[in-house]
Amino acid sequence: MLNFLIFSIKGFAGIKRVFNLTEMTKEEFTDMVNFKLLGEDEIHINDFISYWTESDLKGKKMRFQGEKYFDIVRRFGTWKKFIKLEPKNPIQSNLEARERVLKNLGL
Repeated sequence: MLNFLIFSIKGFAGIKRVFNLTEMTKEEFTDMVNFKLLGEDEIHINDFISYWTESDLKGKKMRFQGEKYFDIVRRFGTWKKFIKLEPKNPIQSNLEARERVLKNLGL
């Protein structure tokens, strides 16, 4: 299975470089993510990199290398959606959910 990431630089029409994901190192992936996500929150970028560079049980492949298609910007957009949905404090979230249910029931 060949996995490729097409990397293009905006502003330079027609310049594209194709990276073979199965041969990409963690450092190359990190550099590319930092370049593509310039201006995003550094904590979220580091969490994103940490998640996608996790090795499999054999230590041969990283998580991003197992994907057939991988667009850094789109994956990070999805990542940010899940971060917003993740409750910061589960106890507080449960209390808020309970209050909403009681309010909807008129109690």
